[in-house]
Amino acid sequence: MRRRIQIPVLRDADAGDILRQHGVSARMLSELKKLPDGILLDYAPCRSIDRAVVGQTLTITFPHETNPAHCSDRKVPVLYEDEDYIVYDKPPFMPVHRSAGHGNDTLENISPADCGFHVINRLDRDTSGICLVAKHSFAVTRADKVYTALCCGSIDRPMRIDMPIAREEGSLMRRTVSEDGQRAVTFVTPVMQAGGYTFVSVSLLTGRTHQIRVHMSAVGHPLAGDTMYGGDTSMPRHALHCSELSFTHRVTGKRIRITSGLPDDFIKIDNITAP
Repeated sequence: MRRRIQIPVLRDADAGDILRQHGVSARMLSELKKLPDGILLDYAPCRSIDRAVVGQTLTITFPHETNPAHCSDRKVPVLYEDEDYIVYDKPPFMPVHRSAGHGNDTLENISPADCGFHVINRLDRDTSGICLVAKHSFAVTRADKVYTALCCGSIDRPMRIDMPIAREEGSLMRRTVSEDGQRAVTFVTPVMQAGGYTFVSVSLLTGRTHQIRVHMSAVGHPLAGDTMYGGDTSMPRHALHCSELSFTHRVTGKRIRITSGLPDDFIKIDNITAP
């Protein structure tokens, strides 16, 4: 897919300076220069050093991107889509990217073939919920996420967990709280208690691997089903769901907020009623 974006010139400046102010990186600008229609000024070919004046329009057309991994027609709910983004409601047990043993059952495999696949917030295989994908490299942005987790035990007050996390010695997968690790900060707000569990809302200041799972285990409230970090066997996967995501659209500048309701397996444990 080739994406064409128009940028009105609001001040006299070199075309390259204007594009950089609109978030076009030096690497991306270099790629645009290689294309005959990569940079246009009032629809005529333009160099990055050419002068643009107020009232003119710069048009940039990005290289065509595809998703060579596409090989599946499996349907995954789409919460939002436009020319630049697609937001999936990822089910549990589905990896996001291909890997050894997962060559055709991933989110990457079902994403459209005619656009790029740039994941903004990668979710673990067993984590469900909102997954934001940019369709081309210019659309890559940062996102703010809120997770819902079902934790073992009773949590009756908000917590700020500030504990460094490192890879556990001798393991490729497990992480652990360690003074030698990277700083990790998690904010936890209890929502309701039921059946020996607590629904919590979680946001992150940092983004370490397995951060929520490790931190909740470290404070004595592992996620339900998270047997890797001390949780019970009440469900066949760890109870973590990306329930809210917001980001600033790289093309329109608008703030977009997406929400996802709790999956069924969260609310079936001991007949818990969802908050």
